[in-house]
Amino acid sequence: MRELIKNELQTVVRQAAKRMLPHKLLIYLRERHLKARRRSSVNARTHHTLSDIKRQLSEIGIDRERDIFVHSSLGQIGIVEGGASGVLDCLASIVSPSVNILMPAYPFVGSMQAWMEDSAPFDVLLTPSRMGALTECFRTTEGAGRSCHPTHSVTVLGPRRDEYISRHHLSPTPCGPYSPFKMLFENKGQILCLGSGIGKITAYHLIEDLVDFPLQVYLNKLMSKNVVFPDRSTHLISTKVGDPRLSPWRIDNFKPKQIEFLGYLRSAGVVREARIGNAICHLLDVEALVNLQKKLLEQKITIYYRPKLRLLSSFPAR
Repeated sequence: MRELIKNELQTVVRQAAKRMLPHKLLIYLRERHLKARRRSSVNARTHHTLSDIKRQLSEIGIDRERDIFVHSSLGQIGIVEGGASGVLDCLASIVSPSVNILMPAYPFVGSMQAWMEDSAPFDVLLTPSRMGALTECFRTTEGAGRSCHPTHSVTVLGPRRDEYISRHHLSPTPCGPYSPFKMLFENKGQILCLGSGIGKITAYHLIEDLVDFPLQVYLNKLMSKNVVFPDRSTHLISTKVGDPRLSPWRIDNFKPKQIEFLGYLRSAGVVREARIGNAICHLLDVEALVNLQKKLLEQKITIYYRPKLRLLSSFPAR
């Protein structure tokens, strides 16, 4: 209990600091931190050949005939021959040409609300992905396309690219009915976490649109942002935005919830784990993940942690 309270206090302080900083400063600090981490650990990490990475990707059990969404942290994998483009080549080589590869290309760090309140437009062609080096390399890959959703844009490469991305901006929520996440679920796709851990899986939020979810995870009002489409036309796009009161306690921000949820995934046999480079990586079936979440929901278990110190945060009422 004492350790949980300590984690709660640390989380509140960290999230409060993020909310106080301008979005551009958050981006600068995050990129500076990532560069410093890479420099400090470069000599301690093993170099991995492309054949190593390809073999390890095969060993984790990727189905080469099913679409795949990839979350990643290249720094956790280590130094790979050819860098980010080398890893992408390995991924492409182990799946069928008929498979679509998807990656997050979210344009912000910090909160959705702060990004939507920022006057800067989201330029689908020019705004970088803030989800790491691999996602930015993938975004600029020839033939890849990016959806026009203002907060949770997704890059897709494959024969059904346009089906995945063309209507995402019409979805009232990031994982809503016209989103690549919903289409991946319908297509019985898979998710690969390359060194990013299981906390960053966006598809967790699918269930919030599929069932009568017990928590109000979005703010009541829609928020809008100018989005510059690939044809260079500008459109004001609206979406629901996550309630910032829940953000500190979500699985991606609260480590004890990640540890707890990984236990559920393992017990249900929903996740496969293997070392790729220096990182323990995870492979999940999207449909199996959603089904597990439905069962956990019967026990009132979600990806949101309820603080023991209730004065720190209150859960929004349904």
